[in-house]
Amino acid sequence: MSHAVDERQICQYLLGKLGLEEQQRFEEQLMTQESLFDELMVLEDELIDEYLQGTLSPPDRTNFEKHFLATPERQQKLQIAQALRKHVAAAALQQSPAPLSRPSFWQSFLALVRAQSPSFRYGFQAALTAVMVAGLWMGGTTWRLSTQVAQIRSQRSVSEEREQLVRQQLEEQRRRSQELEQQLVLAQAQGQKPLEISLSRLVTFVLSSNVVRDSSGTLKRLAIPPDTDLVELRLELADHTYQNYRAVLDQEGSEIWAFNKLKPERSGPNQVLGLTVPAKSLQRGDYLLKLSGASKTGEFDPLDSYQFRVLPR
Repeated sequence: MSHAVDERQICQYLLGKLGLEEQQRFEEQLMTQESLFDELMVLEDELIDEYLQGTLSPPDRTNFEKHFLATPERQQKLQIAQALRKHVAAAALQQSPAPLSRPSFWQSFLALVRAQSPSFRYGFQAALTAVMVAGLWMGGTTWRLSTQVAQIRSQRSVSEEREQLVRQQLEEQRRRSQELEQQLVLAQAQGQKPLEISLSRLVTFVLSSNVVRDSSGTLKRLAIPPDTDLVELRLELADHTYQNYRAVLDQEGSEIWAFNKLKPERSGPNQVLGLTVPAKSLQRGDYLLKLSGASKTGEFDPLDSYQFRVLPR
């Protein structure tokens, strides 16, 4: 956006001529662009000068009185400018009753400074004092506004840093999840093709539903050879009519693996589910494998559970 467009938009904002969405966007820019805030302060003075000179169009003059002068700070600036112009005009009349040409505002002001007329000195000093006091007050107001803008910018910066940190954490979680899914797909793909894998690196265990202990009365134990890469757990199913299943493997309450959309297969008189996991995931300890079935409504119904213990290698 060019400087001319910026200046026109600032004037429209000061005169209340922007729509609600444009006004909100402009105020957001005002909070983040320091140069835009400084230019707004300059154009406020220029609008006041044009209003006092009577060069504003009738619609702009109405908007000036209705919107621009809606704040006490701008009303004070207008009063200061009126008082200053009044004293400058009085000084110009005393020094040059019939000027050949109309002096500019700053020429009249410089003439006022050089004037040494006793009748004018008191009024000028009083006006100058009022201008200084009002200037200090306006300076304090501007400082407070600048401080508020800086605070808002700082808060927005902190908020943006927090959002960036959260996005990084979410991205890290997605990356880890994708890695786990890739490992699971690889393990399942390898488990579905046992003939292509060396028998010394794949071990298969059959687990019966709700059978916690073996014939000797101890917890079902799995002895995994040290050189094993993959472990296939074949779950014997009860008489279920679900199209697909979900299995979750826990160790001491912590989820290790989750298997979704499992399809049963026939093995003799029984139906079984085949789950393949990396052998390094099954360290020494007790495990619980919980099975659930996907209902027609998309929810999972809890079904069987399988408990076993992995022996030290």
